[in-house]
Amino acid sequence: MAPGAAIRAACVIAALCAATLSGCQPPPRPEKAPEAAPAPAPKPAAAPQPPAPERVAATPVAPEAKLPSKPKPPAKKRPPKPKPAPEVAKSAPPPPPPPPNPEEERQNKRDAYLAALSKATINFNPPSPIQLQQRAAVALTVTPPAETAQLAEELRKSLDPSTVWTPRLHARLTGADFQIAAADAKGADGAKDLSPIGRTEWGWSVLPQAPGSKKLIAAVSIPLPPGLGGPRDLPPLQRAVEVEPTLAWRVENAWSEYWQWIAGALVLMGAALALSIQGRRA
Repeated sequence: MAPGAAIRAACVIAALCAATLSGCQPPPRPEKAPEAAPAPAPKPAAAPQPPAPERVAATPVAPEAKLPSKPKPPAKKRPPKPKPAPEVAKSAPPPPPPPPNPEEERQNKRDAYLAALSKATINFNPPSPIQLQQRAAVALTVTPPAETAQLAEELRKSLDPSTVWTPRLHARLTGADFQIAAADAKGADGAKDLSPIGRTEWGWSVLPQAPGSKKLIAAVSIPLPPGLGGPRDLPPLQRAVEVEPTLAWRVENAWSEYWQWIAGALVLMGAALALSIQGRRA
């Protein structure tokens, strides 16, 4: 084989090996060039010169074909991790409340005591009608709520040990054209200890001085411990009383009320009597 043909065969084999190693189909095999006619035998005189190797252009290797890539499955979305709850700063415990002010405590207990007494049941029903110049008995009763005694005791304990105080009520009765006197000499001033288990009672004797429609007024006040204010008055109770005149009063007061009429009648009677006497004489 000629040297040029050997070189070409070697280049083709190398190209085939490269294509096989790359995983691609080998390129089409190029057609063999027609063998050149053998050169005439050289003359024995001169040593034959080897022909220069021919430069054969390298067969271009086809680029590696890219296989279609498979679509990647969509990535699964992971649920977001829950954020840790922010740590709450531990606050310091609140300071203990200041001790109660003794004066404010006494005032609160006083207000509770007064509020209970303001709900007391008061009965005041004087008799009507009343005969003039005749005495009649009038009564007043106060029945506080059940918790009043306990509230009064708490108020008493809140006072200074040197303070002496007893829960009491003061009642008075007034009325125009009435003479009023306490039925019990012991309670003449109207002050009585508050009953812890029931009602507190007052009684008066009233003597009407004039006939007609009159009014009797009962008022109740609540004395307080020293330093906690003066007495507190409950709403007064007013009742109408009819005073009827007696026969004796009518006779006694007839001249003062009707003297003009009586005098005129006496004059007329005297004149008629004088005329009657003169007529008889004639």
